[in-house]
Amino acid sequence: MLNGFKRSYKGRIVDEVYTRLGQTDYQASSRSCARRTPGGVRVYPGGMGSRSSGSIRRRACAGSSRCTRCITVDEISITALKHAALGQYETRYWSPDLKNPANQKYVSDYRKKFARCRCFYGAQSYDGILLIDSAVRAVKGNLSNKKGWLRR
Repeated sequence: MLNGFKRSYKGRIVDEVYTRLGQTDYQASSRSCARRTPGGVRVYPGGMGSRSSGSIRRRACAGSSRCTRCITVDEISITALKHAALGQYETRYWSPDLKNPANQKYVSDYRKKFARCRCFYGAQSYDGILLIDSAVRAVKGNLSNKKGWLRR
């Protein structure tokens, strides 16, 4: 994802600050970002991105900086992030608000069955199964037909 962002980003990337896997204290890295007064900060996804939200938001994203995230502020994490998520831009490939019939059916069916909204991890799994199903159907169950799989 980061390489894709860097390939398409038109502005100047001032620096890249990486943290250790499993790191829990983000004060030093967020201070480092804040000293550079960036126009924006791109934060990594997942649990570490969620845990770093408070520190990064207070320091690195202060003032006019934009704080963008990918797959961090979602239907699952918003209850834990609370105010730390305010003002951040979230990018991802799926949302329960997408206005197309397949998505609206998926969200509606999920809410009926589980009485809550599904997150994008579930949508990704659902899409993956549908893709596999369409490929199996395309080769009429003949899984050795590799060319048929590739056409899907």
